[in-house]
Amino acid sequence: MKLFEEYIRNSEKIFDLDAISIEELDKAYVDYAEFYDPSSPYDMIEENGEYFIKEEKLKSSDIPVAAEKVIDELKRNLNFSLFQFKVKKPNGVKFIEAKHGLKYIPSYSILDIALLVPSFEENEEIIQELLDARGYYLSRKYKQIDRKNREWIVIVFDPKKQESIRDMVTNCYRYAYHTSPAFNEKSIDENGLVAKQSSYPFETNSKRVFLYLGMTSSEEYKNMMQSISRKIKAQDKNFNREFIEYEIELDKIPEDTNFYADVHGFGKEYIYIETNVPVNAITKKKKLKY
Repeated sequence: MKLFEEYIRNSEKIFDLDAISIEELDKAYVDYAEFYDPSSPYDMIEENGEYFIKEEKLKSSDIPVAAEKVIDELKRNLNFSLFQFKVKKPNGVKFIEAKHGLKYIPSYSILDIALLVPSFEENEEIIQELLDARGYYLSRKYKQIDRKNREWIVIVFDPKKQESIRDMVTNCYRYAYHTSPAFNEKSIDENGLVAKQSSYPFETNSKRVFLYLGMTSSEEYKNMMQSISRKIKAQDKNFNREFIEYEIELDKIPEDTNFYADVHGFGKEYIYIETNVPVNAITKKKKLKY
């Protein structure tokens, strides 16, 4: 209590402008004027003799800027020392990851710290707005605990668009594979594979059908399917772990179909398309249990 009362007394002195001489105020202006950054996205506007900060509204864009340039811009223009930014490209397509250590978020019971440090949510909104203007969208947000038992909030931004790899796929592969829970079998038999937007584990900004170009007998693919099976089982206790594996003849997919690398796939064989797979393109199917 004694320290809090001392803080209040000091605060009263700091904000009592009448007790500060004009000379001291001028000195303060001179000392801190150099911190004004003319390249800042904020402009000073004048209304009735008073000055306000006006934020420049960034325009959304669908064309991704190079990820490294975006991170440089974030570090140059925004004072987010509590964030870590990384460019990742496990499958050759770059995406951006921003991490914030939860232990750094101040306790709002400590008034003086709370007044000085912007909230995490406000910083996140600014980051998201800038990345939206640079061609990236928020695809996932989650909590992460590292090996040292430190907690992080991780936000992931994917490019809104990427280059088609159609030529590579059609020149090197004849078949692709898609595995779906058996409860979808009737719908797929009647309608083929219908492109849909997904929200888990990553948000997609377009309707997609995910395909696999490798060997479905590989241990890597089996492990992935077993992981998916466990997650479905956790949500639906009646799920019997049965799946249908579909073999798709790529030549029978519409000619104007583009193929894209799955940014967060488990390898370069994971791809997606943004069109439906017709029934006649499915040449084989078999029932499996994971």
